[in-house]
This record gives sequence, structure tokens and C-alpha cells, in this order.
Amino acid sequence: MKPSVTDQANSTNQSSTENVSDRILPFVDQLYEEGDPSLTEAGEDGSQTPLYDNLRGLEKRYTEQTLVATGGMKEIYRALDKRTSRHVAIARPIQTLGKDHYDAFLREAHITARLEHPGIIKLFGMDVDEEGRPFFTMEFKTGHSLRKLINDHKKGRTSEPWPLSQRLSIILRICESLSYAHSRRVLHLDIKPDNIQVGSFGEVQLCDWGMGIVMKGEENKETETLLDPDLYGSLQRKIKGTPAYMAPELFDARTPKTEQMDIYALGCLMEELIEAEPPESANHNLIKDSPLHAVVLKAKAKDPRDRYASVAQMQHDITRYLDGFTMSVEPSSIRRELILFYQRHRTVCNLTAAFLLLFIAALSIFLSSLNKSRNEARTARDRAITALADLEEKKRINETRLKSQAAVAQKDSTQLIYLEFSDQIDLKRLTNILHARLDAVIANEPDDQDPIWVEKFWLNFLTQRFDEAVAIHEAGKSSSPDLLPLAYKYAGRMDGKDFLATEDFIELLSDLFAIHEIPRAALADKMIRYDLSHARPTEDREEIIHLVVKQLNPNWKERTFSYTGINRSLRLSGDGLVRLKPSKNLPSLLDALKPRRLDIRGSSINSAEQLTSLKLTEIDIRFTPIKSLQPLGKIDSLSRLIVAPGQFSKAQLAELPSYVEVIVRK
Repeated sequence: MKPSVTDQANSTNQSSTENVSDRILPFVDQLYEEGDPSLTEAGEDGSQTPLYDNLRGLEKRYTEQTLVATGGMKEIYRALDKRTSRHVAIARPIQTLGKDHYDAFLREAHITARLEHPGIIKLFGMDVDEEGRPFFTMEFKTGHSLRKLINDHKKGRTSEPWPLSQRLSIILRICESLSYAHSRRVLHLDIKPDNIQVGSFGEVQLCDWGMGIVMKGEENKETETLLDPDLYGSLQRKIKGTPAYMAPELFDARTPKTEQMDIYALGCLMEELIEAEPPESANHNLIKDSPLHAVVLKAKAKDPRDRYASVAQMQHDITRYLDGFTMSVEPSSIRRELILFYQRHRTVCNLTAAFLLLFIAALSIFLSSLNKSRNEARTARDRAITALADLEEKKRINETRLKSQAAVAQKDSTQLIYLEFSDQIDLKRLTNILHARLDAVIANEPDDQDPIWVEKFWLNFLTQRFDEAVAIHEAGKSSSPDLLPLAYKYAGRMDGKDFLATEDFIELLSDLFAIHEIPRAALADKMIRYDLSHARPTEDREEIIHLVVKQLNPNWKERTFSYTGINRSLRLSGDGLVRLKPSKNLPSLLDALKPRRLDIRGSSINSAEQLTSLKLTEIDIRFTPIKSLQPLGKIDSLSRLIVAPGQFSKAQLAELPSYVEVIVRK
């Protein structure tokens, strides 16, 4: 039977409805599942609430406890807080303390709980363990104590620089924390580097408030009474601070505790920080004489009334120092204010000075040009009248000028040849200036036999410009005949470099020392000092210096020359070893190796004066003919001197500074 139109329409509508339902129902089911907690995905153990079940099922909150430090009355453990999955610090009273001491132990926790500041370690909570012993938990910080940082820097155990501004920023952080604590009427009374923690990212926290007290006030009298240290008997009286950081009045138990006691300790801490420089540091004396010591003296004044009235005042002075302004404890003067103004506005001042110099130079040029124009007009007027006389005068002036230039060139030549070079100056800059001076004279085209050409040849040879020295000779100018063969020999070994290879330079020195017609030892010394301004490996410098010492001591027998770069130790010995420097006025060339320890036992060196230019920490002078130890007092870095038994009398040893340790060895 053929379906009717109505049946076909109903069939079409039903099919359409089924297609829509097929598309919508999965989406509705997904929304239903996401909204029904009972249908959410379960944990690995089938639980629908794994975090809650884990927290509820904890039997022990703190695990993995490890002892990390022990204080006066407490032990600090590192532990894992399983409730929060983080490491915390747990403080417990030491095992020898009984119940009557527990309140004294908990004072630190109660005082710390009063303080909420980023620079003060946070207290998490206090509790009693299953044994009935109290404990409290704090945040566990990674980093180092300030004491370790100071010791590492002073002893050179770290390669990282620690500028003064960075150290002062630590003091400012501590001032902020302490100023906040004082606003809460809490005194620390045990400020020292050991109680300051410096984090890995520069954060600074003041720790260990066990010696702290709460000053009495109008509010919270009950709490202040409970925290009164006088309630805790003999134990609290046994707890002492560090004497070096304690204000003088703190030793008298009857003296009321004040903010000035913490300020005194801050002054001690600041003094240690600003003087935390290695002994060999170039900044040591500069920082020691810094105006900051006026801040230290005021903070450490014997009379509390002479100290800063508050930590904020001390913090203000340090901030002014860092910003380049005079401090309240520093005498002000116009000169001092001008220096500080220049330091604050160095760029602007330099630009202003440059513009002034340019203006003055432009004005001078203008006046000079004006004066020149006037003279030219006067000369033109007079030229028609006295033409012949003027020509004669110009001829005479030119002859005088040429004679003067020759005399100057001769004088310069003498000065340059006998000039003593020192490795304490910039030799490259000096030789560049000398080249410029000679070139200025040569620009006037002196005669081929003028002494200035010899001087230019000599300076080219000294600065290893052998090709330019050869060019002077080949142009028919005067040169040094004894040096000319060497100039040709080494001109071909430069290969476009600024200085010879080490083996070639050593060969050149040997050639110079072998010249007997005109002694060239002085030239060799100058060439060595100039060459040491270039970057050569340590072993190459050692080989060069070894050659020099041999040349200075032609009668040196059974030679010993040994250098150890790891500990910068140099051993020299042998009969006939008497000289370590080419002349009395020049420093020793041994300084090129920068030795810290020098062993010259068994040598023939008879004067300690030859060692004074070296920055040594230890010298061994056993079995040497040295008689006077007084010159060694000029070596500020010297700390140890090794001598043989009976080598020196007590009177001779008394010539040494008191800080030099004398060690007697056979």
C-alpha cells in the first residue's frame, strides 16, 4: 500500500528529529558529567579526593628532620612539612633543658611572631611534640650567613666582586628591619654577622631574636610582662651576646635596654663590612679612609646620648652617602660639596667643561687671527719701505730657527738614549709620545746626518719597528751601525705582528748582550720592559726573565731558577747570584712574574733593598749574606720571613714590622 503524503511528512520530521538528537545528546552528556562531582575522574587509587584524603591520612606532619645548627639554647632542624609539601626550619630546646626553661625558649618565637617584615624571618607556628617538648617552625632560607660572606671575601676565597655599594645595601636592609622592630618596641640586642642571612638572590633577613626584649609601653602590658626576660631565671642570665658587638652599657644588667644598644651593634657591623677587603686589594686604604667611618664612630659612641637617636637617622646618612651627598656626621665645606656635586653630575660637568674649553679655544683662535691680520697689514705697509731689510731679517730668523731645532734634536737624542723606563708607567703611551716628538722635528726635513735620525732609528728598534729602522738606513739617513745588522735580521720575522715571537725575542736579547763595541745592556733592559706590556704566556715571561737574570749575573754557578704558577712561588739560588735588578732606581724585572713567595736561600744576594719593589707575602733568605732586614719593612704585603738558626740577632729582627712572622728553619 502506497504511503500517504501525511505519513511521508511524519516520517521526514521523525528522521530530522533523530538526526538533531544524535548531534546534541553527546554534548549534553558531557556537560552533565563535568557538572556532577560523582562522575569526575578518580585518582590512581580510585579516590575521588586524593589531596584531601592524603592530608587527612597524615600520621606525622614533619619528616626528614636533619640537624643544621645549634645555638645557645636551641637546635635548628631542616624538615619537610608534609601538609604543605615544603621545607621548614624547626627550633627545639636542647636536650639538657628541662620544663622550667621552656618559656624562656618560647620567648624568641613570641617576639618573632610580633614582627611581620620581609627582612625578618617568618614564624609559621608553635606546638608541643609527643614528648611534651615545645618547638616552633620558621621559614627555611637557602643562602649564607653574612659572617661567611665576609670571611670568604677577606681571605680571597671567592672570585666574585663585592663592591662597597653592595655591602652598604645589606646595612640598609638591616636598618629597615630593625627600624620596623623598634617601631614595634622590640629590641634585638644580638646583632652580628652570624645572625644575618643573605639569600641567593640578595635578600637579607635578620634572624635569632632569642636575646630580644619588648620595651614597656602603654598597650599590651600583659604580653610585655610575659616576655619580660627577668621572669626566666638563671638560664636567661647565662645567655650572652657577642662582646665585640655589645654596647658598653649592656654589660650592666641594671641599665634599661634602649634602641641605642642595637645602634651600637649596627656600627660594629658596618665597620666590619666596609673594611672587608683583601689585604692586597687596591681599594683597601681608600675604603679605610672613607667618610663612612664618621657614621661608624657616631653609632659606636661610648655615651649612648652621642649616638644616633634612631636607626632611621643612621639609615638616612648611609643613603645620602650612596646618593653622593654630605652626611650629618661629615663636616661640610665648599670643596667637599663641589667634589660631591661633580660625582653626582659627572657627565653634565664634563660636557660643560668641554664646551668651555671649545669656547676658549675658538676665542683664542679668533683673537689670534685678528692679531695676525693686523700684523700682516702693518707688514704690508712697511714692506714697501724696508723690503731689503725685511728680507735680511727673515734670513737671519730662519738660520736661528734651524740652529735651535738642531740643538733641540741633539738634546732630545741625549735624553731618549739615557731615559730609564719603569714598568710602573704606560710604556706604550710613552713611546708613542716620543715617536710623535721625533716626527715633529723630522717634519722640518733635517740633514741626512742630523743626530735626530739616529734617535729615530734607535726608538724604532726599541719598539720592534725593525722595518722602519731599516727604511731610515736605506734612505741614506744616519743610523746605528752596531744595531743595523740586527734590524735587518729581525725585520723579516715580524710577519705583520706588533711584537716578536718569544723565541725570536730571546734570541734578540742574546744578540744585544753580545755586542761589545757599544754596550747595549741598557737598551736590552728598555726593550724587555716595553715587551712586557704585551700579552705573553706566563711560561714565556719566565723564560725571558730567566735570561735577564743570567745576563745580570755572569758569574752565576749551579743556577736554580724555578717558578710555580699555581702558588706563584719563585726559587732562585746558586753561587754568584748577586743582582735582581739592572739599576738601583728601577724595580726588579721579577715583578713581571708577579711572585707571592720568593726563595733565595743559598744565593749571594747581599741586600734586601733589591726585593722592595716586589709584592711578596713570604721570603726565605736562609744562608744568604743579607745583614739588614730594615728594607723589608717597605713591603706592605709581607707576612712571613724564613731565616736560619742564629742568622740574625734579636736587634736585627726588631727592624721588622710587628706583623711579620719570623720562622726559624735549618
